[in-house]
Amino acid sequence: MRKFIAAFLVLIAGASCVAQAFDLNIPDSVAIDKTSKNIQLPTTRIFVTKLKGYEINPVFFSILSKEGVGFNTFEDKESLDSYKKRVLDQDSSKLPEGFKKEYSMFYHYQKEFKLGEYKAFLNYTTSKDGDTIGQFGRPHWMWMQLSFGDKDFVAHIDVDFCRDSLTTKQEILSILLSAYVDKSARVDSNEFVPFTIDLSSSKFKFNRLNYNSDRDYYYTINGLGDAIDTIMENTIRIEKVVGYDPKKITFEMRKEILKQWYKYNNATNLLESKEIQIGGLRAYEMYYTSKMFHMGKKNLKSKPIKIYEVILGNEKTTLIFHGTALSDFDDMIKEFRNAAQTIKIK
Repeated sequence: MRKFIAAFLVLIAGASCVAQAFDLNIPDSVAIDKTSKNIQLPTTRIFVTKLKGYEINPVFFSILSKEGVGFNTFEDKESLDSYKKRVLDQDSSKLPEGFKKEYSMFYHYQKEFKLGEYKAFLNYTTSKDGDTIGQFGRPHWMWMQLSFGDKDFVAHIDVDFCRDSLTTKQEILSILLSAYVDKSARVDSNEFVPFTIDLSSSKFKFNRLNYNSDRDYYYTINGLGDAIDTIMENTIRIEKVVGYDPKKITFEMRKEILKQWYKYNNATNLLESKEIQIGGLRAYEMYYTSKMFHMGKKNLKSKPIKIYEVILGNEKTTLIFHGTALSDFDDMIKEFRNAAQTIKIK
């Protein structure tokens, strides 16, 4: 009986949580107050007010976080209007069926407004009951995305959190509505990255870090797009290998790790594999064709691709360079080889 009563109380609490009002009451124009409380979010020119209890977490790189709340930030070199038309105004009926199923969400609140000197819009969504959403993969979690910018850029701040916390929602909104971009700010991610890579003569530029870990660094053509949450054409991902003692991992072990990726990526034809040298370190490369699913989701339509991968390391770190080409194969593989050769482990 006690168990039944407890379960009933939990059910009532859950229903109350879901019934909370979703209107965020954002005014048509929000003034920005630039003070000493504002902090720059790493890898971006975005500044926000840092509230008590929120910290820049070096493990998660560019996330402002506290327990149960995770922020992710990035910038695109396109206009806000272009992004809105390309992404937010997209007719969901034209998306692949698997994509619609995977990302089925309810838009409880959408607001277009003025944030300081920039046009902005905010989406406030939740998953369907019983589904999960957000980096924590828990049911009944909320997600907000603020996008703002002008004709030259669009800045994004994503955050997911438990929807049963009104206080947390108010804190998050306070942080989001304090955001601005300082175009003169210096963007330096080197402090957090265990390697350097010279892309000065490459088409690829830094895009973002995987906010679910501190070990996946993404690069796209001109740094555009979102290499994690959207389907990209050609992408570089540099992965920091974990789960091994870096002082004990051998070259042969590294080769086996790369061969496991060959199997995981549904390889169809091995074009080349051999030992090479990168910055004085022994490295092993593989180049093959594959029929891999976009974003690793098996309910999306697959497409033939070519993959170039290299594994290398020292007594501190082991890295894998993943170059994925969905088009312009010959040109992309050349880009991948040249970029990989510039890697230096710190």
